[in-house]
Amino acid sequence: MRRVLVALKERRQAAHLAAVTTALVAPGDEVDVVHVIETGSHQDARADVTMVEGLLELLRARGLVARGEVTPLSGGGVAGRLAEWAERTVGTGAERW
Repeated sequence: MRRVLVALKERRQAAHLAAVTTALVAPGDEVDVVHVIETGSHQDARADVTMVEGLLELLRARGLVARGEVTPLSGGGVAGRLAEWAERTVGTGAERW
């Protein structure tokens, strides 16, 4: 079983990354979707959450174990935030949506 991290930069990438991800993994593999956002309006944040939830549904419909998170940008930039996320979740079995 494989575990894959999909890091979204922009909402418009979601459909393409879903297609690429499902081509690379097999049913039962685990996919973590992380979208790091700059702090902004609550309306934008809601749209980001909705986008990630939609992507998770699509991946789950293809037999994948999918978890996701929308997380704010930190002082370490996107790479730093993804590293923090990975350190916090990998191997912990942490449950998200």
